[in-house]
Amino acid sequence: MNKNLSPSQLAWEILREAEEAFDAISMAEEAAIQNGHPQPQSIQEYLGWIEREAVLQQDLLHSDPQESDRVYAQALRELAEELRPLGFRSARSGMELNYDLRQ
Repeated sequence: MNKNLSPSQLAWEILREAEEAFDAISMAEEAAIQNGHPQPQSIQEYLGWIEREAVLQQDLLHSDPQESDRVYAQALRELAEELRPLGFRSARSGMELNYDLRQ
């Protein structure tokens, strides 16, 4: 990664790498649409959906370890932790964390 990038450019690069590794961008876009929200456009919006999915995955790890993916859950948490030091906070306005793990 080029360290001479602005925080925003670096965050987009990190997101693109996470998309290649575990479909982070696609997951966030699909989650937004499935929950009646527009597709994320900003780092903050993507971060909100990534953090939401991390919570879902963490809860799944606790409630049904056989059905969970520990590596994916960890990757989501690490992605969020990589974006926050760049100055980004999630845009959670309207994003509900109400969910049904039986879906």
